[in-house]
Amino acid sequence: MIDIPDALKLETIPGAVEQIFTNFINNSCQHGFKESQESHNLVFIKAFKVDDKVIIDYQDNGVGIDDAIAHQVFTPFYTTSRSQGGTGLGLSIVYNLVTQKLLGDIRIVEQHASIGAHFQIRLPIKTS
Repeated sequence: MIDIPDALKLETIPGAVEQIFTNFINNSCQHGFKESQESHNLVFIKAFKVDDKVIIDYQDNGVGIDDAIAHQVFTPFYTTSRSQGGTGLGLSIVYNLVTQKLLGDIRIVEQHASIGAHFQIRLPIKTS
């Protein structure tokens, strides 16, 4: 489900934004969604403007991120699924694209049981 106002404009680097969403969706599929719940897997993307920033919320309805590992998910090579082929680079790449390439910030929104993973990105409206 996508909730982005038609009038919202973001001047940025399209390839970086594409990679961010690709990695988020891959992460949701690999870590968040249980195979038996395939027909109920949802991703929510919402964007809105606050002052001179665009706020992007990305949320899935998967299993969420365990509080015990939340502080590590942006660390390069950290993965809970190495035996299933996970490299631990997906969210690290997202973090670096947001903070270094797009000059924004990213955080994990407070987790609640069974609500899924929820990330919030704040980007400048115009990336020079």
